[in-house]
Amino acid sequence: MLRRKLMAFTALTMAALSIAGCLQRVTTYCDQITVRYVAADDLLGYDFEAVRASDDVVVGMMHGSGIPGGAEFTVTIPLDQEYPEGTEFYVDGPGDDFPTDPVPCDESSDSDHAQFFEPGDDRINRQAYAYAAVYCDEENQRVGVYGIYGSGDFAGSGFPAIFVPYSELPPVPSPEEGNILIGQFGNIRGYRLTTGEYQLNVGPDFEGKEYVLVWDGCPQTYIRAAIFNTFTGETTPTEIYPR
Repeated sequence: MLRRKLMAFTALTMAALSIAGCLQRVTTYCDQITVRYVAADDLLGYDFEAVRASDDVVVGMMHGSGIPGGAEFTVTIPLDQEYPEGTEFYVDGPGDDFPTDPVPCDESSDSDHAQFFEPGDDRINRQAYAYAAVYCDEENQRVGVYGIYGSGDFAGSGFPAIFVPYSELPPVPSPEEGNILIGQFGNIRGYRLTTGEYQLNVGPDFEGKEYVLVWDGCPQTYIRAAIFNTFTGETTPTEIYPR
C-alpha cells in the first residue's frame, strides 16, 4: 500500500528542466546567488554554476530540477565564502540565457544557508540520508523545511527552504481537487494530500533518486519515508514507524 501511494504521489511531481527555458531574475548577494527560472520542455536534472568573473573560477554550484510546462522555480547557489561587496559574479546554466552578464554583489543575504544540523535534534525525520530536515516548529507555530547539502564544502549543512505557518496550511483537498502544492523551493516541494497527510519530495539527484516523506501532521504521530528512482520508477520504502 505504501509503495503504491508513494509511487502515485511522486509520479505527479517528478521534476524536469528545460534547455530552452526562460531566465526570470538573478539576485547576486555576496554569499549566495538566487536564480528564478521558467522551465518549458522536459529534461531531467540541471546544474547552475556561480562563477567569479575576475578569473572565471566556479565558486558555487547547485544541482536540482524544475517543473516543466511554464512553471517558475527558484535555485539558491551558496558561494564558497562571503565575498567583499563589489565582487563580480555571473551564472552559467542551461539554455540560451546563460551565461549571464557579470554583476557586482552589494550585500550579504539574510538567509542562514550554512546552519549545521546535528543528528538527534527535534526534526521529525532523523534519517542520516535525508535530503531535507522537517520541523514541527511549535515555538513559531509553523512547519519548517531546510534543504541539506549532501556533498561539497557545505555537506551536512542546511539552507532555509519552505516555511508555512500552521494557520496557513490548506484544508484537506477533495479527491476532485487532488493533492495541493503548499510550497516549493528549488527541487524541494511540500504537499497536502487528499488523505489529510503531508508529503515532502526532494530531488531527484544526479542518480535519479528522489526522497519522499509522508507524515500525519504537527505534532506528528507517524512518518513514512521512501526513495523513488525516477529512472526505473521503483519506490523503496525505508522507514515506517511512529515517533
